[in-house]
Amino acid sequence: MNILIAGGTGLIGTALVALLRDRGDSVRILTRRRNLSSSDTIQYAEWQSGAESGLDPHIKWSDALVNLAGTNIGAKRWSQQRKQEILDSRVQSTGTLGEAVAHSDAPPSVFVQASAVGYYGYHPAETVLTEDAPAGSDFLAEVCQAWEAAANPLAATNVRLAIARFGVVLSPDGGALQRMLPPARMGAGGRLGSGRQPFPWIHLLDAAAAIIFLIDNQSAQGPFNVASPESCSNGEFARALARSVRRPILLFLPAFQVRLMFGEMADMLLEGQNASAQRLQDAGFEFAFGDLEAALHDLV
Repeated sequence: MNILIAGGTGLIGTALVALLRDRGDSVRILTRRRNLSSSDTIQYAEWQSGAESGLDPHIKWSDALVNLAGTNIGAKRWSQQRKQEILDSRVQSTGTLGEAVAHSDAPPSVFVQASAVGYYGYHPAETVLTEDAPAGSDFLAEVCQAWEAAANPLAATNVRLAIARFGVVLSPDGGALQRMLPPARMGAGGRLGSGRQPFPWIHLLDAAAAIIFLIDNQSAQGPFNVASPESCSNGEFARALARSVRRPILLFLPAFQVRLMFGEMADMLLEGQNASAQRLQDAGFEFAFGDLEAALHDLV
């Protein structure tokens, strides 16, 4: 297959490209970075996320389009300017790609759109969230709603739209786990706040494999929670990580300190979602790393 990916040089995109290459697919990556060298199996095409011009040849080339574009949510403190960047980077890229696909006379058969379980807002662990749960009203929930809604132009087409609502993607090479590992190895990787908040995690390779599953499964349409079927709390995750790095937990961060350090972003760390993966499993997806201990053993 010919797979077109926006955001293909990020954490999930890099893992996805590796899996696609292994199975013999041709990959073309839309990227803002210049002068990247193409190969027999990976091509790079420069693209600015708000620009529809020049997209149609890439759209026509593709059998499937995957949109992972969006600036890193946790990279900086959430000023008003940063919050606008987080929103715009997602909505503009999705809207532009959606319009380009809708206007093309030879569109791909499937469009896989990234989102997040933050769509549901924050809930206690006993609330199990399926894909038909209502959207939340906090900042990240509103971002996810706008992000998904930006793909609405596809509703007037025959292109199958599958939405991957990702949990916290675990990898030592980026994202949350990369930041957690140094303090954990010093004994300072304890819980955040009460530690009771749900922590919806997924191994990077399962996240990438789920995208391929959504591409290949012709009945997969609409939103899917892409998070491990083994739910855990923040405290349980911290203890499992400490065991993986063979260090005791000597310190934890109380909620007030988390809020002082991270401002509004602290809500994302002190609260969470218990997102059910049942719909994805019922569709036939099998997790390679559904067990937290096994996942961390593989990653660290």
